[in-house]
Amino acid sequence: MYWNKKSPAISSSRVNFYYKPSMAEVAAMLISSPGSFDFSYVDQIAKDQQYNLLKHFESIYDQHPKTRPIINEMLIDIPFSTGAKCEFVIHGERYKKFPGLIVDRVSTPYSIELLAKHHDDYPDEVDQILKNILVAKGQGTKIKTAVATTERLPLLFNSVIPDVLHNREINDPVTVARNISHTKAELSKHDYDALESMITMVVLSDDIRVRTNTAIKHMKNIKQAGLTSE
Repeated sequence: MYWNKKSPAISSSRVNFYYKPSMAEVAAMLISSPGSFDFSYVDQIAKDQQYNLLKHFESIYDQHPKTRPIINEMLIDIPFSTGAKCEFVIHGERYKKFPGLIVDRVSTPYSIELLAKHHDDYPDEVDQILKNILVAKGQGTKIKTAVATTERLPLLFNSVIPDVLHNREINDPVTVARNISHTKAELSKHDYDALESMITMVVLSDDIRVRTNTAIKHMKNIKQAGLTSE
């Protein structure tokens, strides 16, 4: 982490920096004036550089406890890539490190396989990521691939699906249906009816009617996986 000594804000436009501060100096500045840091450039740098920035945050976080609330707050808004967040949180097993660093989707099926492996040690954190995956676009094929190689995953998804369907705001139930159809989870009739009701309301909208056949296909696949009477 660097800043130009002439200006406290981190600069993304300069390649050569005047000064490389110590971790203690960065920590002191985070505490005194966190608003002087500008991390808007993060989404323009490579995943490995983003990961290194997260590790730098981790070092400050560990060595200077007073910075923890500030760092957690900042991480909510810094645009880290999905790959960098998965590498840091899931692959690095840092589920409890930064509450502000939200993994809302995954970049590879392997990340989902690791979630199943880590569930016993971090059940709440893994469950939250699984819920996030279920409502995110672009996750269906990754779920399908992971489920095909990880026997435990359908049960893990099955345990979080009711909460997703009944306690989360779902903006795109067709995407949720697609993702659930790839989990091979057995939904209860109650959960299936809830999802079907959401989809019915969506496909009746003029701007999304073209997705009706897609939604019907996903629901058919869910039913084929099996429904329970509970």
